[in-house]
Amino acid sequence: MKADALTVLVPRSFDGGEEALLEGLDRYFDRGVEAAVYHSPEEAMQLMSGQRMDLLVLEVGAESGQHRGLLAVAKQARPEIPVVVVVPEGFPLERRRELAHAVFDFVFRPLVKERIFVVLRNAL
Repeated sequence: MKADALTVLVPRSFDGGEEALLEGLDRYFDRGVEAAVYHSPEEAMQLMSGQRMDLLVLEVGAESGQHRGLLAVAKQARPEIPVVVVVPEGFPLERRRELAHAVFDFVFRPLVKERIFVVLRNAL
């Protein structure tokens, strides 16, 4: 990992894989962007405690209890880290309001590559 590289924590379920995400983000920055991929909320917390993270991408679906827990723990441990939440199309407004206080922005599925790049760039 390069010392000056931005580090983004991304879920394994992220469409297009982390390589596609990094290729796009690299165009927006004059330094590298590296991904740390997590498979579960528990793994995400381990990664966050073991290395510097510049951004957390969190995917929330119908069963979002574990991920809400990850968001709460992440913001308690690292309140400065921006969080971008990927939600399914039609995700209820009430649920977004519950998360909004701790989230930089939401991105809706189906993902539009340009939209996710702009949101992540703005978060960083």
